[in-house]
Amino acid sequence: MSNPLRVALGCLLCLPVWGAIATPIEAYPQFHLMLDSGTVGRYRQLEEQAEIEAQHLIEQAFAQSPTLTELSVMLLTERGGQVAPLLSVQVSRSDWQRYPDVNHWATYFRESAEFLGFRTPISETLPQRIPAISAPSVLDVSEPNFYN
Repeated sequence: MSNPLRVALGCLLCLPVWGAIATPIEAYPQFHLMLDSGTVGRYRQLEEQAEIEAQHLIEQAFAQSPTLTELSVMLLTERGGQVAPLLSVQVSRSDWQRYPDVNHWATYFRESAEFLGFRTPISETLPQRIPAISAPSVLDVSEPNFYN
């Protein structure tokens, strides 16, 4: 096979791949919201606040943009200089119309509670040294005789 023929054949083989690479991917809006955890005492309260904010944001976004077909919401919080995700929701308009409840569509990041210091890790709550249990000094290994 001659060089020009190889180049032409190579270009023809690459066209479908190039077309797939060059095709733009349809993106959906992504909203990020930071919640203040300063006034919240329990992690569950913070999650409830995040659910309310996400619900409101999703309803508002779909109401204000009739052409919007899908969106993503990420709620974060900061505590003690640490930033962590609370929940994430990715939902289409049709799914939201069918079932408009954040709890149904949300992904929760429960490990953030420990990371932010709302819960003590299990390893820190266990005693450092477990006391030894003393064994009885004499073991009776004979079987009981019920006929005597």
